[in-house]
Amino acid sequence: MNRLATASLLLCSVLPAQTLDAQHHSSGVTTHEGVVCGLGPDYSARFEPHGVTFTPALGDRVEVPQSLRFTLAAVSRGTTEVWQRTGNTAPSIAGNTVSYQHTRELAETYDVGADGIEQSFVFAARPPGSGDLVVCGEITTQLPLVHVGDDGVRFERPDAGGVSFGAVTGIDANGARCRGSLRCSGNALELVLPAAFVDSAAYPLVLDPLIGSSFVIANVAGGSDVQPSIAYDESTQRYLVVWSIPMSATVAEVRAALITAAGFLGPQMLLDSSAVPGVRPAAANINQRDRFVVAWPTTLSVIAVVAIDAATAATSSALSVFVTGVVTGMALGGDSRIPFSGVADHALLVYTWRQAAPVYSASRTLVQVPAAGTPANAGNLAIYQNLATEFGPPAVTKHAGSLGRWMYTLAHRLSPTLTVFDAVMVRTNGASCDSITWSAGFASTNFDARTAVATRDGDQFLVAYEFNDQNFLLRRLSYSGTLTCASGALTSGAPFSPASGNAGHQYPELDCARDKYVLAYRQPSTTSTPIQQVRVLGIGLQDGMGESVLVQPSALAQIDPAVATRWSGGDSASDEAMVLWASSGIRGRRWEATGTGAVTSLGGACGISGLSDIATYSGTPVLGTTFTIELLAPTAPVLALIVGFTQTPLACGPCTIVPSADLVLAGAGPVPVAVPLDANLIGFELYTQWLQWRPSGCPLLPDFGFSNTLRFTISE
Repeated sequence: MNRLATASLLLCSVLPAQTLDAQHHSSGVTTHEGVVCGLGPDYSARFEPHGVTFTPALGDRVEVPQSLRFTLAAVSRGTTEVWQRTGNTAPSIAGNTVSYQHTRELAETYDVGADGIEQSFVFAARPPGSGDLVVCGEITTQLPLVHVGDDGVRFERPDAGGVSFGAVTGIDANGARCRGSLRCSGNALELVLPAAFVDSAAYPLVLDPLIGSSFVIANVAGGSDVQPSIAYDESTQRYLVVWSIPMSATVAEVRAALITAAGFLGPQMLLDSSAVPGVRPAAANINQRDRFVVAWPTTLSVIAVVAIDAATAATSSALSVFVTGVVTGMALGGDSRIPFSGVADHALLVYTWRQAAPVYSASRTLVQVPAAGTPANAGNLAIYQNLATEFGPPAVTKHAGSLGRWMYTLAHRLSPTLTVFDAVMVRTNGASCDSITWSAGFASTNFDARTAVATRDGDQFLVAYEFNDQNFLLRRLSYSGTLTCASGALTSGAPFSPASGNAGHQYPELDCARDKYVLAYRQPSTTSTPIQQVRVLGIGLQDGMGESVLVQPSALAQIDPAVATRWSGGDSASDEAMVLWASSGIRGRRWEATGTGAVTSLGGACGISGLSDIATYSGTPVLGTTFTIELLAPTAPVLALIVGFTQTPLACGPCTIVPSADLVLAGAGPVPVAVPLDANLIGFELYTQWLQWRPSGCPLLPDFGFSNTLRFTISE
């Protein structure tokens, strides 16, 4: 299907692991007592004339089933009513597809699969009118609305799960893409595509949300799928996922699978049945060859390196890179962005190993990946040799950029309380370019200081490095020298944290998605969050940081985050990424780095009982655009809008005054906000709350009531 608009509605629920093992391939459409039903391993759905009811399998975490019903209510363009619901439509079945043909021009369809329900609104011709195309659905659920942001809308119970609606993207029949948006107010959910895209798109136009859970990539019965790596190939539009399955304390299997950007999974490949457990396999892309390169340590003190065809999955014979000990860490950088030097078929392998004493060493190998056949060793270089101090796992940028420069990072423990971090630039011909070093304390009995590094184009870099067992910091590095590295210097910005407070964050993984870095990491268990969780956020190239997003609410631990972007595989237009993690198998979720700007309701409203004045908005906080803040159908005089650049919540009776009063704009609004086209604003937050003249119950301000607070997070 040519998808011309996409939104994701993701089921955020998890079954016990043994249930997923047995059922993760089971799905289909059936009829039960005259009702059309869709069944998946962790959801059920009822397709009735009045709408679709989606029920996540939340198990014993809830006393009664928690369902969400979606009923298509209306379609409009600007002030023009395209379609209005006046009655019900009976569904029809074709295989695993359920359809509602509302009119000759408008169909609503659902494809039922193991990982969810693919929902489509098909427009046979350009809808009449002008302005944005808005598909409005009515939501009926007891699940509370907990989040509205650039990653979507979530309805869920704390510590139980629920249903979330993801981002909207337009893709026309010719492959043109356009990001849409989601709005949610009361029980109305609106999926919106911009007017310009609707006017220029090739038809039929399809609005294509996904209802379902994060998709399963690997879940071997009796096995423990862990340590995934991922890379993307632009030519074939496929990701390669590689992971490890420990079969014993000393032996592991290495497996791989190709998946599409939409998450469709190819057959699994067994790459090795005698690998070293506990070391993450590495994957990179050579887009000029339409091949992936994969490396892993074997039990024979050899690193095996193979090439995998991105189209056919054909796997080459292995290049053997010999070490004199046990490999403890490794990383690969591909060469997907056509370096200036014309060296377009090389990968950089960096690895560490432990000898018997114990003695530790680190080296790098330049790997040539031909158009066919076995990869070749293009040169080895020792980084450190025969030291009595440990190394953390190395990291390498996923590509060398159009400037032809990788960066690798490595943590080296000098003493029980002092660790040195190296960041080294390497050209695609294997020559060293420049390096920078800094130090930090790392007090830990078992040293495992991890690093991560990403680049946009081989001249700007973002590095993450763990400075203790619970936290890591970030640094922006830049190089301002000649293309050949004959002169110039690598410089570092000040370190900064990816999160406020002391909640903890560890195991960082990084990539760059065109105009923003993508950071995936693990949040360790705390008293308030007793389960390890994987989160993801966007970070501006120069400044700014978005909101951390949980990949999926879960009752099971989430570990081993990994991330790859389409940009790193050669796609210069896309801002999409794929985030992986291990949780009773390997799971994946698509993520879009640009987003539409996050808008989150923080509560705080108060006033006369029965009044429900709600702060709302139109447009989204995106660089170079204007969005509008207003109060929906006020029932009392509106005095001003309070705007804060920070939040300082003050509880007063039933009220909570959330924003700091940096600006007070008199009047009832609506208030337009023009966002300058300044990359430094990415991740910047505004807090807004309306002030009204009405009794509130707040003893400090008894005659003044407050609306709910909205937090706006600016995106590019």
